[in-house]
Amino acid sequence: MRRGGSWLLGIIVVVAMAGGTWLGLRRLFRQETVTILSLLPRDGDYKPDTDEIVNGIKLALLECRNRIGRFVIRYEDRDLFWEHASLMRPNGWPSEAGDAIRDPEIMAVIGAFHWGSSTQHVAELNRAKLVMISPVDSYPPLTEADVGEPEEPARYRPTGDVNFFRVVPPDDLQGIVGPPWAKKRGARSVFILYHKILEGSRIAERFRGEATRTGLEVVGFEEILWGTPPYRTLLPNIVSANVDLVYIGATRGGVGAAVVKDLRNAGYKGALMLPDGCFHEDFLKGAGAAAEGAYFTSSFLPPPVAFQNTYREHFGTTGGHFAYYGYLACKRALEAFEQANFKDREAIRRACASNPYFSANGDPAAPAVGAYVVRDGHFEFVEALRKDAVPGE
Repeated sequence: MRRGGSWLLGIIVVVAMAGGTWLGLRRLFRQETVTILSLLPRDGDYKPDTDEIVNGIKLALLECRNRIGRFVIRYEDRDLFWEHASLMRPNGWPSEAGDAIRDPEIMAVIGAFHWGSSTQHVAELNRAKLVMISPVDSYPPLTEADVGEPEEPARYRPTGDVNFFRVVPPDDLQGIVGPPWAKKRGARSVFILYHKILEGSRIAERFRGEATRTGLEVVGFEEILWGTPPYRTLLPNIVSANVDLVYIGATRGGVGAAVVKDLRNAGYKGALMLPDGCFHEDFLKGAGAAAEGAYFTSSFLPPPVAFQNTYREHFGTTGGHFAYYGYLACKRALEAFEQANFKDREAIRRACASNPYFSANGDPAAPAVGAYVVRDGHFEFVEALRKDAVPGE
């Protein structure tokens, strides 16, 4: 009896252990649904660009058939409706970040489109350990210290952990790699104009500092006061300075186009260079023939041909850089889901932070800036510019 009882007890223990293991395995390997939410302005002037971003996200999901690891991926395209009307959310308006936090299915946010939106949402998402991956926001203080306000980027990371990631480099990199490229193209002197909006003045300041370090003679550094008497006086002064290059730190295509036309009409024959605040079809339409030969730097590299072909198969048009960087943002989210293998926001945040694609501060680990020239009314890609290729860096 004693031997038989021990034998029976052993079977019960083994079955119990096996049952517990089976339950654990079922929990580990069962499929679960997670949601990727995009927060983008979905109407107004932004809509053509954000349509491309959304299609890029959808293409990444089509590639994996909405499954990665043990997760079934649901995608929600939500209109960040205030962003196209204002750079800052008016008091009392609902927080889209708060809505995302309260939905336990949302494990990653793709957005935002503009720095004014990202800075409003990212700290709130940080407290909830919810990853935010931006396909286009290049505002440096979101990730870098000593380039914005003293409390940036710390105020966007109240927990001390990085939850904001992006697949484009910070835009001040354009001001660093631009002067060596200009010198490579034959420039020896430059007159710098800047649009007194945060991005324009910051990139122009970086360009001035790097130009001096690179050996370009900075002949002038003036604010663009378009349409005013000082502006009209400035144009002939630039022409008479006979500089090789005018750098136009404008952050709006309309302003950049107007300055380019005015310079050409005033008789300036030298080279022009602009940052990617003007890297848009609106600039080409506004500047017309005056844009021909102008140089551009952009946070965006051109999409690979294979991506463009696949995009055309699904959506009927060739996908541009907005589509490609929306695709990349979604791919980074999917990689984090697969690595975490657990439906937990903090686990996914840690997985994203450990992705070798990103640096410790959430920027691309190997950032590159696209160099373009306007040819026959189109932006033509010339080469990729990298900081590690800048002499002395």
